[in-house]
Amino acid sequence: MRGAVTSEAARKRQRRTPELSRGAARYTLRLAGRGDDGSIRRLLRERAMPGAIRLSFQREPSYFDGLDRECLRHDTVVVEDPHGGELIAIGARQVQPALFGGDSVRLGYLSQLRVASGRRIPLRAAREAWAILRSCRREDELPFDLTSIASENREARRLLERGVPGQPHYHFLAPYRVHVLATNVPNRSARTREFELRNADQATGGEAMALHGQACREAKLAVPGQPHEESSLRLVASRNGRIVAGLAVEDAAARRQFVVRGYEGALHWSRPIVNLVMWMRGAPLLPDVGRPLRTGSISRLTCRPGSEAAIAPLVGHAATLARRQGIDLLLAGCVPGDPVGAAIERTFRTRTYSSAIYAVAWEPLPPALVRLQPHDLHVELSVL
Repeated sequence: MRGAVTSEAARKRQRRTPELSRGAARYTLRLAGRGDDGSIRRLLRERAMPGAIRLSFQREPSYFDGLDRECLRHDTVVVEDPHGGELIAIGARQVQPALFGGDSVRLGYLSQLRVASGRRIPLRAAREAWAILRSCRREDELPFDLTSIASENREARRLLERGVPGQPHYHFLAPYRVHVLATNVPNRSARTREFELRNADQATGGEAMALHGQACREAKLAVPGQPHEESSLRLVASRNGRIVAGLAVEDAAARRQFVVRGYEGALHWSRPIVNLVMWMRGAPLLPDVGRPLRTGSISRLTCRPGSEAAIAPLVGHAATLARRQGIDLLLAGCVPGDPVGAAIERTFRTRTYSSAIYAVAWEPLPPALVRLQPHDLHVELSVL
């Protein structure tokens, strides 16, 4: 399947969706190789994700090296215009370690979908791209994948949930929230007499990892992500000499970056006013267009049952230390109702972004997944 696949689309345009069409066009599909690295990175830079705040999710200086470090393996499909080889679209599938029903498994995650500005993917090309990715699935991987779609992207969600012939089914699993916390805001939440907050060493870090592992095993589906050596902070909270909570902050700026490309709607003209209000409230400001955001992802944040009061001071302490390392924003992701998210929402002035997590499958889903409740799902932000 690594060879080029070419085809002629239908001759008449009968119906259009935001990025799918039936228009007559010739195209080329294939699995990407390292020789495509520059073209893929250029498309990621130029094609911002839609929304009130348009962000480009970049992978500099190497797309493939970055993915190599973030997952067990990966495949990327490229759609090209054969007249000059212009890159029209890309889509990737990354395989992550996961736990399903307590068993260690391998799970695909669909990501990096980008379509060049002003271009549409012919429906037949979309079907063939799906066929290529489907052929890449290995026997030791679960028969379904996960993906996430921004909640405000209602048109894409309606299309995918309704179904398109020749594409897999999208089954909604849970909402997902990303809380954005500014590190430059003085916070008193890190002050605590009940808990001792400190950097983790090998022993205390091991205890915190064991807590996180237990939480993942208790979830019906958990995607804990791959530990990265670039974790800039590893912190623990203890009470009476016992570790009760822990977290890590991953600074991946050396391999992936968020850049603000513009603002839509009212934010286009009201950003200075909004920022004034945000500054007075101690909430994250809306950054200048073109500025890379130095972000840190909070990962492996967990606590013992009954010790949820340790979350806020631990996150506050992490924000203070992250600021000293030049990190502007901390990101924490969770499903609604998670005690971690509840503690962050109660304590900090945050900006929240909502998305939806889907299971994507060609075949009927396992009954355990169909019955899954949001609180049964644990997905680390670094995976998304």
